[in-house]
Amino acid sequence: MKMKKLIKPFIPKPIRRFITYFLALSPVVKRSCNICGFKGYFEHFAGPPLLSEVVCPKCGSHSRHRLFWDWYEEAKMPLIEPVYHFAPEGVLENKFRGNLQKYVTSNITPTADCVLDIQNIDLPDSSIGTIICNHVLEHVPNDRQALKEFRRVLKPEGRLIVSVPLIEGWALTYEDEGITSERERTAHFGQCDHLRVYGHDFRSRLTEAGFGKVEEITAYGAKAVELGLLRGEKIFLCSGTAV
Repeated sequence: MKMKKLIKPFIPKPIRRFITYFLALSPVVKRSCNICGFKGYFEHFAGPPLLSEVVCPKCGSHSRHRLFWDWYEEAKMPLIEPVYHFAPEGVLENKFRGNLQKYVTSNITPTADCVLDIQNIDLPDSSIGTIICNHVLEHVPNDRQALKEFRRVLKPEGRLIVSVPLIEGWALTYEDEGITSERERTAHFGQCDHLRVYGHDFRSRLTEAGFGKVEEITAYGAKAVELGLLRGEKIFLCSGTAV
């Protein structure tokens, strides 16, 4: 400690800042990826916002992908088909392609199996068994309408599996239609194409859309450390029938 105090005055401030940032970004412990099997140090997500040790360097999976896969493997509950995966993440799509007979990817652009707008889904009522939708609703102008559309096209026994950026300490979702520039959206919502950050009331949006039963999977404790999960991150399992 005395040596640090003696040396500190002779190190220019910019270099001291660089050393501080470098040490802060150094990996803390080795992690495990339950998607590709990698074991070692995870990479940071450059953001914004900056997230420490959440990206698997082998398969590129993020915290929400590993949380999803942890639930999927432990639940041992088959997904009701057909399964529609909206804005599919490659790391999950690759796993499902070989395991599901009726697996369909969809996006608003022609980069998936079909093009669908989740605010107006061009599919019949009660035609889908499972919908997977991770970190999509924060991009959608009318997210309430999208949730209603999900409920409409799901079979009575179907299920929506959904995750969003969420801050539990906020009672209400933060959104403002007057914030339109990329710079402002990044500052307010965390990303240039995000339209909101959800609060605790996200659950109300689910029930208002007709999902009477909502279960929550939460990244917690030692498992969060082992798999490099964002502590407190959630996945919502939604169905139309209340408990």
